[in-house]
Order: sequence, then C-alpha cells, then structure tokens
Amino acid sequence: MPVYKFSSYLFDTELEQIKSGDEVVRLEPQQAKLLLFLVRNNRSIVSRDKIAQEVWQNLIVEDNTISKAITRLRKVLQDDAKSPRYIKTIPKKGYQFIAEIQQVETNTPTNAIAEPV
Repeated sequence: MPVYKFSSYLFDTELEQIKSGDEVVRLEPQQAKLLLFLVRNNRSIVSRDKIAQEVWQNLIVEDNTISKAITRLRKVLQDDAKSPRYIKTIPKKGYQFIAEIQQVETNTPTNAIAEPV
C-alpha cells in the first residue's frame, strides 16, 4: 500500500496513520478511507454523494455525518476550514484536497524517494 507525503505529513495507507516528525496519529478506519479518497482525487472537487458512495460504500449517510468526518480529519491535520492548506470546502459542490502530494516508495524507509502524484 502506498505512503503519501504532503507538507510535513506522511500518510501510511496500510497502517492508517499520519506521521509528522516524531508524532504519529492513528486514524479511525473511516478517516483513513476519507483521506485516501481525497488524496487520490487530489485537486478534483468531490461531491458529498461521491464521498458517501466511495467511503461509506453506499450506506445511507446524512450530510452531517460527512461534515463531521471532514471536521475531524481537519483537526488531525491541524487544518482550518476558513484558510485551508489541505481540505477546501467548495460551497454547494463538495470538497477538494489542495495540498501538493508525493507518493513515497515504501521499500526505502528512511531515505524514501518521492514521486509527484
């Protein structure tokens, strides 16, 4: 499974965790799925319906559920909805991951080679 780098964060999709420096934050499974979906759709606007379909796999979820999940993810990333660095709200349309992302080679743990995504 890939590891993604954005800003000072490393997002390990297999371990479902984010690392920044010495700090490691374990994500809830739904948070990890949401972040992975946003990262894979980097720079694209994804609708709430598409998020529900992909992350919650067609379970019926309320808009509030998605909003709360985005808020919790922003908190983990220390992101601010009013001046976002990672997750931008596009009113009436959805969300957009706006940070520059690199995919990191996982077979080179300490001096990993990064490729733009």
